[in-house]
Amino acid sequence: MVETPIAIDAGLNNLVRNSWGELQQGKKVSFNLAVPSQLDYFEFRVVKDREEIVQNRKTIVVKFESDHWYIRLFVDPVVVWYDIETKRALRYEGISNIYDKEGKSYVVRVTFDKPGP
Repeated sequence: MVETPIAIDAGLNNLVRNSWGELQQGKKVSFNLAVPSQLDYFEFRVVKDREEIVQNRKTIVVKFESDHWYIRLFVDPVVVWYDIETKRALRYEGISNIYDKEGKSYVVRVTFDKPGP
């Protein structure tokens, strides 16, 4: 059984919204990230990295990364820019759930013309 909080794919957005106050205060939020393709889950965390202006909007930039320091040495974080006013994603950079012919995940950069999920 996987302990809560747990997130999967777009559920990361709900996790961020539900933890908004903690993230704004610079606190780390730990959670379990479910990975159905591997029938497993991993201990992750989300942390506020900085604030930045994107598309003329004030954003909070968060990093999703392993909760284990030694894994962070080898695996890049996923970085997401959230509009502070709407709490919606404006930009996403990192590993995706889209795979190439060899079964490896693409690393992507997605910019939403309008606030995303």
